Amino acid sequence: MGLKPLNASGTIGEAGTIRDAQGYDRFLSQVLAENNTYHMFFTTVPLDETSEFAVNGRSVLGAAYGGRNCDKNAVGCTFLPLTDFEQDEFGQLKDKSGMGKYARIASIFHEAMYRNAIQKADDEARKLAEDNDEPVNEVDLAAKKKKLDQEYHGDRVNDVNVPPKINPVIRGMSVFTFVSAVIVKLLPDGQPSSEKDAITRVTFTMSKTKAEQLNKALKSLRGEQLERDYIEVKYAYNGATKQEAGRMATLDYVDPESELRAKYPNWWAVKGKVIENMMIKDLDSIAPKNQNIANPLTNNEVIINFKKWLATNRGMSSYIDFESPTVKNAASDLLEIDAIRSMKKARIRLEEIVAEAKENEANGEEEDAQVNEVREFSSEEIAKMKEMQEAGTLAGIIDAAGGMDSFGELGKDGLSDEPGEL
Repeated sequence: MGLKPLNASGTIGEAGTIRDAQGYDRFLSQVLAENNTYHMFFTTVPLDETSEFAVNGRSVLGAAYGGRNCDKNAVGCTFLPLTDFEQDEFGQLKDKSGMGKYARIASIFHEAMYRNAIQKADDEARKLAEDNDEPVNEVDLAAKKKKLDQEYHGDRVNDVNVPPKINPVIRGMSVFTFVSAVIVKLLPDGQPSSEKDAITRVTFTMSKTKAEQLNKALKSLRGEQLERDYIEVKYAYNGATKQEAGRMATLDYVDPESELRAKYPNWWAVKGKVIENMMIKDLDSIAPKNQNIANPLTNNEVIINFKKWLATNRGMSSYIDFESPTVKNAASDLLEIDAIRSMKKARIRLEEIVAEAKENEANGEEEDAQVNEVREFSSEEIAKMKEMQEAGTLAGIIDAAGGMDSFGELGKDGLSDEPGEL
């Protein structure tokens, strides 16, 4: 039997449509370049004016998924979707995949790496002082330690949350809001760029802060803008680094006179239809175009890669804080890892902790509750998320999930391709 063509109509137009449907959308950090201005086009969906999430009768299209941010270099992926979970009668989402214990171990090793970095800073300062036959420069040392603390734990600078640069390789579970947009790069004079890929569809996750900016833009729509199924916003991406540019940039309303269709009608006559055709119009089409969701590793693959990473970094077990409640609660889990058991001092101390816990249990003493890294939601929050997920509304999903600023990093660009934030 011969090969059957994919394009039933036998037209090159349909063939092109099928070709364009293959593959995944680009991540935002692959598109954005510092010190450039962009216009972004987001699909909007109609809502009843009585809905608490309606802004001028609309909201931006977005899809919510549970999952974990991961370090691709360590475990092979940047996002691990939550596929095995249950919701109890209290509305709490619980991960049943078994990844929770590995996330706790990753958190313990993250803290051990931080303690190792602090120790190195102390050693280097002391050696420098000895070589120069002078006291340790405590001011410089304190500054280095503060920088390390910011890199591993984040900070708040000028009322802006600065995310950590270094995170656990498997992180806690949360709900992420994925969105799609078409982005147009502008030249310094404001004209649309004619370079290749100047018009691109991108995928990323969005924070509560940026969603509020979009809602503010929706509130400002007027005239014909209210009749369209998309919103055009400006994004000035200026900064020394992508992270800085992403933190400083805002999604700003574009008035009718400043829209690309108004300022450059000849360009829009050709490219406007291209933009509208590129935009994802329905909820179910968001996930298939995002590689993180559409083609994830399995839990077992992540676990195998994580254990390999632990074997490579097993020396960090010397810096584990064995007095930490988190470590005490995870002692049995840590002892299940061959790479950790191979480290004699760590193994002995963990075995002692387990023995102490058993003795306390036998004596009727209560142990600290097991560390619960699972994101818990009230039944009201769950109901909201279900309602808004069905409608595909960005504002409702983020509001119901309690806001996306509480987890994860801003990503390399402050918008994000690794589930992080826009």
